[in-house]
Amino acid sequence: MPLHLKIKTAAQSKICCHIMQQTLLQQIQETFNSFQNNLNDSLHNGLQGKRQAALQHFLELGFPTSALEDWKYSNPAKIVEHIKSIASPQKTAAVHSINVPPAPFESNVVVLYNGQYIAEKSAFLDKSLQVCSLENALEQAKNTAVHEVFNQIADSEQAAWVALNTAFAQGVWIQVPPHTSLQYPVYLLFLYDNPQAQQLRQSRCLVHIADHSEAVFYEEHRNLGTTALYTNQVTEIRAADHSTTEYVQIQNEASQAAYFGSTNTAIAADAVFKIFTLSLKGNWLRNDLNLHLTANNASCYLNGLYVADEKQFMDNHTFVNHIQPNCYSNEIYKGIATDKAKTVFNGKIKVHIDAQKTNAYQQNRNILLSDTAQMFAKPQLEIFADDVKCSHGCTIGQLNEAALFYMRARGISEASARRLLLQGFASEVVHGISHAALRDYALKLIGEKMVG
Repeated sequence: MPLHLKIKTAAQSKICCHIMQQTLLQQIQETFNSFQNNLNDSLHNGLQGKRQAALQHFLELGFPTSALEDWKYSNPAKIVEHIKSIASPQKTAAVHSINVPPAPFESNVVVLYNGQYIAEKSAFLDKSLQVCSLENALEQAKNTAVHEVFNQIADSEQAAWVALNTAFAQGVWIQVPPHTSLQYPVYLLFLYDNPQAQQLRQSRCLVHIADHSEAVFYEEHRNLGTTALYTNQVTEIRAADHSTTEYVQIQNEASQAAYFGSTNTAIAADAVFKIFTLSLKGNWLRNDLNLHLTANNASCYLNGLYVADEKQFMDNHTFVNHIQPNCYSNEIYKGIATDKAKTVFNGKIKVHIDAQKTNAYQQNRNILLSDTAQMFAKPQLEIFADDVKCSHGCTIGQLNEAALFYMRARGISEASARRLLLQGFASEVVHGISHAALRDYALKLIGEKMVG
């Protein structure tokens, strides 16, 4: 094709994309107006103002593009152009007809359907756990904790997807009371059906771990429909003084799923927060993790694994924000890419001027299995204090040929040897999960991905 025709085609494509986005933005504004008009008067207690402000921020920001540094390799326009509408929060009438798959192990089960908390389908083994819909929590004037979490940890002023989620916020409020150690994990099951094709679904999850408490969470998203699912998920977590929290996210979605996720945590004094993010299935996955160490002796551990094949796209952005002194963070992310897959890792550690005696470590290790796959890595350090220990490292390589030869020389087939090496490489990420059944379940899904 002549150069001038290529330029013309590219320009026409950009114009078409711009028109489609403007149409979607107009539809979002109309859906928001209708949604606000149907709200109960009891929700006019400041929440409506927060929603309106968030929508305004979103309209000013617009959908992110690859022109922005944080979206340089993502190009979300490829996904946005397929979204035709946004789902308005609404009550589900026939909750009895919702088919909830069984939990993979004994758990406190919290079910959300199209973003709405479904109490009738949820079940709790730990009776001390406090769970209600986000709307009910925000209506309770005495519940100051929810107002300290909602829209206080996630950034709805600078992050467009967070702002959009805040404008239509619907979801669940979970609180672990003070001095409580949950015996069973909290299984967060997000179910979606999509009767309208190419519709964006959203949900909001707020979690408060009170002081001197311990809890394990496991988050999973499932599509009950048959058409492509587009999800915008925002989670805000406040880990109070002396609390211990593990949060496990396993993305094992349908092959046509597109997922935007933002997990935001504020970690208080002497609190320990561990997060495990495993990206295994789905067409287009973007994970934003923002962890803020807000008080003395806070610590966090970030463990990530992304395994991409065929034409999968997986993007992990992490931000560890050291605000106060004597805090510790340790991050290890591992990636595997083959076929025509594309992965991105962008890990940033920021140490503020007052955060002396900080210890912060970051590692990103990758295995590239084909000439057509792409892997991008960008580790970052911003250090404004002078008495710190910080390091980061990144590697991209191939399977160890010596180890492969050693295994084949002992009668193991090449396919089995490669699978065992990859499983060994990947499994390190989940060994830190304390709950044995959850750890075994994660290892099982990793093994299934390797076989596939």
